[in-house]
Amino acid sequence: MQRARMSFALLALAASVVACHVILGIGDEDFRYIAPESQDAAGEDVPARCPVGHVPPEPPTGADLGKNLPSLVFALSHVDFLAKTDGGTIAGYDLDGKCTCDARDTSSNAARRTCVPPDAADEPCDEDGGVDNALARALRQFTTVAEAFGVDLSDPVDIACGRQTVLVILRNYNGQANDPDVFLSLIPSYGIFQRSDAELDGGGAIPDAGCRSFDAGPFPARFDGTDKWSHLPSHVDEFDVPIIRIAGYVRDFQLSLNRRDLLAPETVVPLSLGSRIFTVATPTVTARIVPLDEHGADLRVLDDGGVVSPGSDTPRSAHGFRLTDGIMAGRMRTSDLLAGLGSLRLSRDRDDYLCSHAFYAQIKDVLCSSVDTTSRPDLDFMGHACDAVSLGVRFEATRALLGQAYEPPEDATDAGCESFQDDCMRRAAGPTR
Repeated sequence: MQRARMSFALLALAASVVACHVILGIGDEDFRYIAPESQDAAGEDVPARCPVGHVPPEPPTGADLGKNLPSLVFALSHVDFLAKTDGGTIAGYDLDGKCTCDARDTSSNAARRTCVPPDAADEPCDEDGGVDNALARALRQFTTVAEAFGVDLSDPVDIACGRQTVLVILRNYNGQANDPDVFLSLIPSYGIFQRSDAELDGGGAIPDAGCRSFDAGPFPARFDGTDKWSHLPSHVDEFDVPIIRIAGYVRDFQLSLNRRDLLAPETVVPLSLGSRIFTVATPTVTARIVPLDEHGADLRVLDDGGVVSPGSDTPRSAHGFRLTDGIMAGRMRTSDLLAGLGSLRLSRDRDDYLCSHAFYAQIKDVLCSSVDTTSRPDLDFMGHACDAVSLGVRFEATRALLGQAYEPPEDATDAGCESFQDDCMRRAAGPTR
């Protein structure tokens, strides 16, 4: 059987806030909805969250002085839904303040279910540190089921071939180890349509490893800081300044978007899968900033936050940066995720979409059995049905340039199931189109 290829990558993490003045991030002591019963029988205060829950670092206590750099543009160069941390645990963060199945959880919600799973199933256990990432567990089941249907869930060429990525724009950054006040913008890109200056100056094009590029693009990515990724015009003003700028901070070269009010259900970030864009609630984004020299090589960071060349102890300044060990975590509503999956093209050479493939029913069963959270954190621990899955995605991002404005025409996207809708309540009736 000839294997069909289905693109299943994080193609865009387009930063957006639905309501004005909503901040993206993750809290600390007010991270979680606190039930009224916040004291034990003896009247002692009970911690609001799991004491061993894995959360991003706190903001820096002091700031390094320094003039803010011009805007820094990065492009996602690698995305992995199944990656693990250096410690061997599934990537992600504690999204609900509870370490399910962990005896060390002494928080006020330790004995409560975050939500009611389907068919009264047992509440799924978290990863170590209370990490919530049900999607990773579901994807591992997808891989097994997909093989039986001849479907390959990986298509690593989209980013490498310059077809689609997400631009990460960092503003107000001083370029040093600590900065309590930076702004991040995440902008979807649908391809590289301008040849890089290095190529035009005789640097040569990179080999086209099956990218099927055309004279007008998209062109394969070089990942050397010269790629001119396009951007959606609706996300940038006439001065090429991102419209949405999200407050964050840097501590010990660790970038964090870390100040959100979890009780605000409109705190979301859109995620695109195929041609669909849907929201991820309670988003958390972190990444390690790596300083680079003038040749693009990594510099060494000292314990005091200073930067030196490898083999040298002489302090110096960075000429650029890249992002590594990135994690994006949050909650995805199952109805949105099913719609996005259904719109995926199974083959780039045929109009064959997942919504009409027998494999879709298997995917739906796996997803609907994996729900572990609510799409709105203000509904946690209140007896509501689970209607979302948690996720944690690892990513890398290289230096890039902001290219021309470009919005793909409707007939260039996976539009075979543009009106496809489904949810886990339609087990028997099936999806609608």
